[in-house]
Amino acid sequence: MHVEVHPILRGLALGHLEEEHPGADTIGIDALGRFPTRPRPRSVGAMGGANAVVETILKSPLHRVMSGKLALIRYQGSRTGTEHTLPVQYADTHGGLVVVVGKPGTKTWWRNFTTMGQAQVLLAGSWVPMTAHALVGSEDPEAVTPLLRSYATRFPKVVKSLEGDTLEGRVEHAVVVWLRPAA
Repeated sequence: MHVEVHPILRGLALGHLEEEHPGADTIGIDALGRFPTRPRPRSVGAMGGANAVVETILKSPLHRVMSGKLALIRYQGSRTGTEHTLPVQYADTHGGLVVVVGKPGTKTWWRNFTTMGQAQVLLAGSWVPMTAHALVGSEDPEAVTPLLRSYATRFPKVVKSLEGDTLEGRVEHAVVVWLRPAA
């Protein structure tokens, strides 16, 4: 099975593949610009392509399609100083935004905020400076419980998908990032 690919996207994919596999234009894309259905190169990651699409939409005039539940967080890595941007699902609550980190054991971005840190959040097309703080439920259940409860009001299925049978059990395994407007 082959998929037609827009020439610009083909160029981006070739550039990425070329980094990983020199000569990629000869190993997977035919003369008509079609990709065979193959797994993506490992370095893209499972969500890399989807995150890039969401980021592009949130930065465009089409952001209204996703604004209100998805935002971009931009921050500098605490060890490397490298700027990172990633899309997150958020609930607007408690004088700020609450982000529940899905599968926190497999994610590292939130660790930049275990002590309060600075971030910018793209909300409804505008970058807003915010203070971010990651809270781990097993370490601070009193702080995480109201934030997770508020998030559950907006996204009940997400909270029910967390490990644990009750809210208290889910809090134990949850990591939330609380973002508040910077002073």
